[in-house]
Amino acid sequence: MNKKTYSDAKVNGYYVVGQNNCELVRKQLDELGLSRYDRLPIGGVKFNWITRLTDINWQTFDSNFQIINHIYDEKHLSNKSLLLTNLRTHENQLQTSLKTFLPETYLLDNPTDRIRFKKAFRKDSLWICKPVGLSCGREIFLFRTEDELEQNLNEFHRNRYSTMYFNRLVQKYTANPLLIHRRKFDIRTYFLCICVANEILCFVAQTGYLRLSIYEFNLNDKNRLIHLTNQSVQIKDQEFASCQNSTGMTMEEFNEYFNRFVQPNMTENVDKDWVLKQLPV
Repeated sequence: MNKKTYSDAKVNGYYVVGQNNCELVRKQLDELGLSRYDRLPIGGVKFNWITRLTDINWQTFDSNFQIINHIYDEKHLSNKSLLLTNLRTHENQLQTSLKTFLPETYLLDNPTDRIRFKKAFRKDSLWICKPVGLSCGREIFLFRTEDELEQNLNEFHRNRYSTMYFNRLVQKYTANPLLIHRRKFDIRTYFLCICVANEILCFVAQTGYLRLSIYEFNLNDKNRLIHLTNQSVQIKDQEFASCQNSTGMTMEEFNEYFNRFVQPNMTENVDKDWVLKQLPV
C-alpha cells in the first residue's frame, strides 16, 4: 500500500498515531482497503485513531464524515471526580443506591466532601487515596491515619503550585474482596460506544481478561503490589519476571475457576458457566 503524504489532498483514508496497539489498528484498517496517512492532512481523514484527546481539533471535526476513537467531553466518564459527581447527580434515575456498587467516596478538593470524610473517618480503618485524572496506578496509596494521608499528599505535591488536596479522592477500602488463588483481581472488558445524533449507544464485548496482583491479599499490609493489579506497577517488582504468567487470566480460565471453586460453595442458585453466559450480559 502506498503511504500518503501531508500534501496529499485526499481524505478517504485513515490516520493512526500513538501507542495502545496502534499496529493492530493499522493492520485491520489496511485490510479494509483504506489509504494510510502518516501525517494528518489539513482536510482530515475518514478514520482517526489517536491517543490524546488534545490531538483532536473539535472546531474542524466533521461528524457527518469523520470517525474518531474518542467521544467529545468523555472526561465526564473517564475522570474519577466528574464520574462521581455525575453518579451522585443522577442517582435517583439509577433506581438504586450508589452504596450498592460504589465504596464510600469523598473528593478531597471539595471542602464539603472533605469535612464529611473527616467525620466518617475512624482511626485504623483502611482507606485508599487516588488522583482523579491519572492512570496506571500512579500516586495511589493506602492509609490508616490522617497523618499518613497528609504525609503522602505533601510528598506528591512537593514543588507543585496546587494544594495537596487538588484532584484527589479517598475511598473506604473493600475489606473482603472476591479473590482468585487468594489474590485480588480486576476484569478488563471493552465497550463500543458510538455517538449518533448526540446520543451515545454502548455495546459490550463478549470477552475480556483478568489482571491479578502479584502477592496474596493481606489487609494488614499496605504494599501496593498486594492491592493493585496494574501491570505498569507490578513490572517494577523484582518478582514480576518469575510470576508474570500468573498475573493474567482469560475469561475461559476464570470460568473454569468459578465452576470448580466458587459455584459449588454459593448459597444462591447460580448455574455453572455463569462467567461466560451471564457475566457479559
